[in-house]
Amino acid sequence: DEIVNYAITKGLKIHGHALIWHESTPDWLVDYKGTDTEFELEVKNYITAVVTRYKDKVTSWDVVNEAVADAGGTLRNTIFKQRMGDDYMVKCFKWAREADPNCKLFYNDYGQDGKPKKMQAILDLVADFKKRNVPIDGLGLQMHVNINSKNEAILEVINQSVATGLSVHFSELDVAVNPKNNPDFVYDDLAKDEQLNKFLMLFNAFKSIPKGQQYGITFWNVGDKDSWLRGYFKRPKENPLLFDDSYARKPAYKVLYQTLK
Repeated sequence: DEIVNYAITKGLKIHGHALIWHESTPDWLVDYKGTDTEFELEVKNYITAVVTRYKDKVTSWDVVNEAVADAGGTLRNTIFKQRMGDDYMVKCFKWAREADPNCKLFYNDYGQDGKPKKMQAILDLVADFKKRNVPIDGLGLQMHVNINSKNEAILEVINQSVATGLSVHFSELDVAVNPKNNPDFVYDDLAKDEQLNKFLMLFNAFKSIPKGQQYGITFWNVGDKDSWLRGYFKRPKENPLLFDDSYARKPAYKVLYQTLK
């Protein structure tokens, strides 16, 4: 509530992340002893309660996060799939829409570039939703990339997403400069230039998206010292963001700001 109210007082748009994510499920639900019908009701009540509480405040939600497996293009065998069936995402999106008819509903995932089967599974999901009139407004492309990521593969995923007609959100952007976790890595001018070039490619790609489908760009943390790459992946010499350890703007900030203008 405090975060939402702060954002409202500052006139900021609020994106909700995420209603359903298999890695952020409480133990009591994972170990739920009730029937599958009762399990489903717990999920429905949760989505309804959260979305209703922030109705007209949170303007968009990642309804389901990372539901497609990296290999093979199949759904992850999560507790939600096990207890609610293959159509569990359909139910979640419908419940979210019933709770707030005006907010935008997104499916969010990572690593589609270089994984054509995964991307095709997401495109098939969107096509199926549209065929059955399941509410979905946008796709979140997480954009956890690095200076060695292949531009062609990233641009292909962006173009495929645009072709769905949905809004496109660069939802978890960071550009890693030390993806191999080299202990001797130095964040020098060369690394900064390579990083800026990758940022510029992404920002220009976003600008090329039709205006009506441009949802936004969200960075994954603010300053380098807060980056999940340092914590989750234990890469202390990583500088993937636009603000340094002291939250000072890097030189790339101004360039990218001018690019968006």
